[in-house]
Amino acid sequence: MDVVLFERTMTKLITILIFFFLLFNVIKSSSTDQNCLNTLKNQLNVKECIICQKENCINTFESCISGDEENLSVFLDQIPIDRFDPTCFKKVKELTIKNLNFTEYLDSFNGTSISLIDCTYDNLNSIKHNKIYLTHLNITNLKTQEIGDIAINFIKTLIGFKSISYFSFTFSNIIGDFSEFTAVLENLEIKSFEINNNQLVGTINSSWCNTLLKINNNKLSGELPSCFTCHIYSDYVKSMIITGNKFTNENPIADCKTLKPNLFYNSTSRELYLYGKDLGFISDDIKNDKYTFNLEKPSKLFIATNVNESDLPKYLNITFSGAKKEFSLSTTKIAPIVSSITISEILDSITFTGTNLNDPPPISILIGDKNYTDLNFNFNQVQCKIQRLSYDDDFVIVKIINGDDFYKFSTTIYTYINQSIQVDYCSKVCKKLDDGVCIKIKEYCGGGNIISNSCTSSTAGGCNCSNDFQNSFCSYIPCPMDCNSESNQGICNYQTGKCECLPYYQGLDCSLPNKPCNTNCSFDSDQGKCNTQTGNCECSPNFQGKNCELPLKYCSSDCSAPLNKGFCNDQTGICQCFPNYQGSDCSLPLKVCTSDCSFDLNQGWCNNQTGTCQCKPNYQGSDCKTPSHYITSVIPCSIDGGEVLINGWFGNNNDGTNLLSSYNIVIGSLDCIVTSINETEIKCNLGAGTGTKNIKIINSINPNVIFNGNGLFNYQNPIKTCPNSCTSLNNGNCNSNTGECQCNDKFRGFDCSTPIKIIESAPSTNTSINKETGGIELTNQDTIYEISIISLNEISIDGSIIKSYQLKDNWSIYNINDESTTKRTTTTKRTTTTTTTTTTTTTTTTTDFNNIFMFSQKLINNTCKITYTIEEIKLKDKNFTFGTTTFKVEKDSIKLSVLIQDYQYQSSLNTLQLIFYSAVGNDSNSNNDDCNKQDTSIDTSNANNQQISNYIQISKNSKTLVGRFINQVIADSRSTFMSSTIIKDNVKSSSIMLGLNLPHCKECLIDPDFSVLVSPDFKESCNESTNKNKWFIPVIVVAPVVGCAAILTLSIVLYRKNKYNIKIASEKLKSLKRK
Repeated sequence: MDVVLFERTMTKLITILIFFFLLFNVIKSSSTDQNCLNTLKNQLNVKECIICQKENCINTFESCISGDEENLSVFLDQIPIDRFDPTCFKKVKELTIKNLNFTEYLDSFNGTSISLIDCTYDNLNSIKHNKIYLTHLNITNLKTQEIGDIAINFIKTLIGFKSISYFSFTFSNIIGDFSEFTAVLENLEIKSFEINNNQLVGTINSSWCNTLLKINNNKLSGELPSCFTCHIYSDYVKSMIITGNKFTNENPIADCKTLKPNLFYNSTSRELYLYGKDLGFISDDIKNDKYTFNLEKPSKLFIATNVNESDLPKYLNITFSGAKKEFSLSTTKIAPIVSSITISEILDSITFTGTNLNDPPPISILIGDKNYTDLNFNFNQVQCKIQRLSYDDDFVIVKIINGDDFYKFSTTIYTYINQSIQVDYCSKVCKKLDDGVCIKIKEYCGGGNIISNSCTSSTAGGCNCSNDFQNSFCSYIPCPMDCNSESNQGICNYQTGKCECLPYYQGLDCSLPNKPCNTNCSFDSDQGKCNTQTGNCECSPNFQGKNCELPLKYCSSDCSAPLNKGFCNDQTGICQCFPNYQGSDCSLPLKVCTSDCSFDLNQGWCNNQTGTCQCKPNYQGSDCKTPSHYITSVIPCSIDGGEVLINGWFGNNNDGTNLLSSYNIVIGSLDCIVTSINETEIKCNLGAGTGTKNIKIINSINPNVIFNGNGLFNYQNPIKTCPNSCTSLNNGNCNSNTGECQCNDKFRGFDCSTPIKIIESAPSTNTSINKETGGIELTNQDTIYEISIISLNEISIDGSIIKSYQLKDNWSIYNINDESTTKRTTTTKRTTTTTTTTTTTTTTTTTDFNNIFMFSQKLINNTCKITYTIEEIKLKDKNFTFGTTTFKVEKDSIKLSVLIQDYQYQSSLNTLQLIFYSAVGNDSNSNNDDCNKQDTSIDTSNANNQQISNYIQISKNSKTLVGRFINQVIADSRSTFMSSTIIKDNVKSSSIMLGLNLPHCKECLIDPDFSVLVSPDFKESCNESTNKNKWFIPVIVVAPVVGCAAILTLSIVLYRKNKYNIKIASEKLKSLKRK
């Protein structure tokens, strides 16, 4: 939200007063522009002075202070004096005053010579509001002001600015009597007055009926004027007037009798005026089936625009929903027509029945020389109370006058006042042709010439005028307000009833000024026209500006205006939100944070929808000042102790807290003494030890923020151990440098425990890839293995699962190469340089295009992307280098790799856990004999973190699945230790879960592989068949990942005279049938 705009909007009025306070207390001797300039140059600190006229801007002190240019903008800082010459700022349009301090007070001032438009202020001191009386200040160019949180005495002073038509003093803790505002507003044209949500007491009188008032949530009482009670069903009256106050006449709801609407059509402007008394306050409460009436003056006037005279109905039915009243109003000038006259039995009242007698329009009755205005109306009927003894004769002239400020006309009839009569019309016209028709009274025809009678009928009475002609002889049409002839503004044409205005005047009654515009208002382009009443251009829709030359931009929404949250800025087409709201449509709350959220340090920002700080990654806390340190990789020391290098993120000293000098490192139970530290690297010295340890990092400045790296450290033993000690010396020898067994000729396997036996009829293994799930199915005779990746968990420092993402069945095929014999070579190189080491890891693979299956998926509501690749090694064995380890994947094997990137952590202290799934069972469709049938057995004795690799074995039906897990991970391009943990070992259910623990990183790489071996005990033929059993789930591999990458290599090696068939299927993985 634009803070400067907000400050201007809420405070500019108070600044204007302060500005004029300074202007009035002047140095009287400074009379010339040069003297003014010299005085100000010596006494003011002008930080910025910009003069803009059209497209050209200059920035000079002399031109700025002389104020000879239009649209002058001035920035004043630290004014050291109490007075200076106001003539220096005659044309100031925009003024900013900062750090103002003054002690003088202004008693009165007339500022009509100053044309100030916009002001803001900041850091105002020493203002004593009760000594400022600017009741005579007139600022002609200022139309709208808003202010808050100031005293009531000062507000009454501000109201004295006669040119201001809009005030807003909401939520300002104003205490006082609201009736004190009434006297100030009596002579002002205030269109809108908002003073809701304060602590005012007192009453509201009828002087507020013509102001759009918002005074809810105060402490007002007493009786509401009829303009409000008449529309007590209106949402505006209920929410903006009554709510939060205690008025005495809001219940019970009385019937409204003061609502008096009228219609008048202005053919020149094509406008239909709805005017009268107690009409209401909002357009939505005025309903009809033809026009929309817009508010012009509350309670008095609403106007419908673009009304064609040809479409204008004779009568218009209008409903006032706030008053629950409906009226049928005439849209043209129609005189009352009387059809009958009824005298009461006691001769004290006369009732006239006919048409156009309803109230409104205003009706008055003249009987003889006595005027009656206290009348009772019943649609098309009016009753008049009379004093019978006041008349000398029973026969009188009655004149019924229908009129108001726009026009007046009447009907004259002749009647008895001692009997009821029917009024008939003659067939002949009176006086002039088509000017009027004769009226006769049945009971009185030819009874004398009470008036001069020119009708041909001998029984005629007076003339009932038509076509707007009036008087007894229908001889003229009066003009509205007599054309203001007494003011020499116009002359009435009595034959047309229209005013002929003198120069510089216009309107129906010549009461409006006639001012030409200075431009043509882009009339030739149909973009606007001149309003000769104001001398300003009135722009067509979609245009604006002084000459209607600018386009009018509409907002894409209503800016929540009905909810009083904002309005559309039609110059920008962007919603302008009121305080406490924000958003493109101003529908969102705006809540200020209690701190700056370390924004200047680029550590966080304020979420002003919630009023809380939103911290960037690596920071936390209510003010985002607390760093969340973490480890990505570790270079350990040997078992003899020594220097440890820890890479990660540990914050900085930018906030002046000496953060980096406050770290304590604990590895296992030993303190690691810090010798050097920067934002991404810690060096410390550790004592001797063995085995895998946790690393705990604590900062004494923020002791509650602890990073606990489970299993991230492993003492380096220069003498490596081999799996199962290579079984025996007859089977193989242990290479203590690499930790790998070197098998003798008759044995194979990671621990040299498998004798080499040639099986003439060893069954082949078929491999199928499911393109939708990424799963692999390995079928060997009646034994089936299934391997897939099923989930990714985010783990907190206490080991609990914070978030879990299901991966299985959510993979999308990324790329499947067509079957081609063309080779391709892919080289991946990662290089990282630190202050002490440079680690380069290069992986080179040469593959057949038709051997690659690639899958990918993005986690929901997370930035993490996972790429999963399956490769078949067909032609020959292949060597791979991972970190500091080189290993071989034999031909006819399957290699898996998984890359997890850019995981979005809930906390920088959390890690990840990647779960692999494997299942083994019997093929229900196999017809092979079951002499090789064996129960599932699991061996995890070689899952040892102190070895170069960890191994697990799952055996079934004379086949063995071997899983190898290298205890290294490449974390953010650095090779570091990775521990493995047996999470679940359930022999009965033939399942296992293995966890691979990695550091916190943006990208991690791990590299396990699997092999399936045919046991030397395998029988090539069986003498009897057995029933087939259900398949079991023997292997689940769990890889906890802190950063995000994993490579799994699966090798399937089946020995059948050193040659086996492996078929890569592209169809979907078929579901295993269970029995």
